[in-house]
Amino acid sequence: MDQLEQEYQISLYETLVELNHSPKSDVLLVQNSLTSKIYIKKILKNYNLDVYRKLQHIKNRHLPKIEEIFECEDCLIVIEEFINGRTLQEYMNEPLDESFTIKCGIRLCEVLEVLHNQKPPIIHRDIKPSNVMISADGVLKLIDFDVSRVYQNNRQLDTHILGTKGYASPEQFGFEQTDARSDIYSIGVLLNVLTTGDMYQKNRSKIGRIIDKCTKLSPNDRYQNVHELKSDLSKLIHRPIELKESLIRQQVNLYLSCLDFLNILPNKEPKNLVLKEIRQIPGYRRGNLLFVIIATLWYLFLIFGGTQGTSIITWIENVSLVICLISMTLLNSNYKQLQQRLPGIKDNLLTGLMVYNFIIFMIWGLLNDFLKR
Repeated sequence: MDQLEQEYQISLYETLVELNHSPKSDVLLVQNSLTSKIYIKKILKNYNLDVYRKLQHIKNRHLPKIEEIFECEDCLIVIEEFINGRTLQEYMNEPLDESFTIKCGIRLCEVLEVLHNQKPPIIHRDIKPSNVMISADGVLKLIDFDVSRVYQNNRQLDTHILGTKGYASPEQFGFEQTDARSDIYSIGVLLNVLTTGDMYQKNRSKIGRIIDKCTKLSPNDRYQNVHELKSDLSKLIHRPIELKESLIRQQVNLYLSCLDFLNILPNKEPKNLVLKEIRQIPGYRRGNLLFVIIATLWYLFLIFGGTQGTSIITWIENVSLVICLISMTLLNSNYKQLQQRLPGIKDNLLTGLMVYNFIIFMIWGLLNDFLKR
């Protein structure tokens, strides 16, 4: 492809919005002007061309499809599939259910087995919650190969020290060359973070033994390939996970049963439009049974307890109070990104929320005062 043709091909991808900017890369949401399809455009200043060339020819449902690659004078432009979904980082408001985490680990092993079996192997080197997505149709996707590399038999050390602190294996900091076992280390840290909510907290459940083996200091003491790791994880998913307290076990089972019935498990997007809207209501978004119960009781109290009255004036006063409280609930819980839509909140969240809450309360107070005259 000559220079003019390449420039024309690049110009077809019109920028819709900038998603991320850093000294090493720019990530844009773009649209092809000929096909109207949406893609992700990455402008990489630090890259491995061999990795992206290999990825372009790998067809796997757990990897974003690489549509086009353009090598420019000072950067690499990658056009890849746009994935509609959420990263595991977005699920981490609280420790996730362990069976969900194990399934994520198994899917990661499956896609890494494909990458590690390339000749030469592709090593991801940056497996972390923000680089693992769950698409809208419930498929795990491993993304962001910006620091990935191909394994070279004749090299003792990596040329560049890259990766994310905490998730990166010790050898990524100059001790040895990274290989498949480096990705296994990162999976171990990821599993621990997803189940405990903390990078360094020791996992005492049955998956803890697997995590310990993944994160051994020496690569020789870890699982030697992802097939071994997948085998041990699969054994856990086929038998009940023991919990310390029987009461907790009953609550978790009830929680999973309820979410499964509503089709709103954390790794699924509800197909029913009504359920999708329910998922947006404050208290229901995380799928946490305790939060769902508390939110339900709160809304029932507002609807039935706050709309009672012996006279029309009392009834209007109560209804206005309900509207005031619901407005505050929606505002403070950022319902449908409400805080980003209102002027003055984005720059100073705390001050903005205080001002808007005060305005809502003042409107209710003025209305209440008017009714009493």
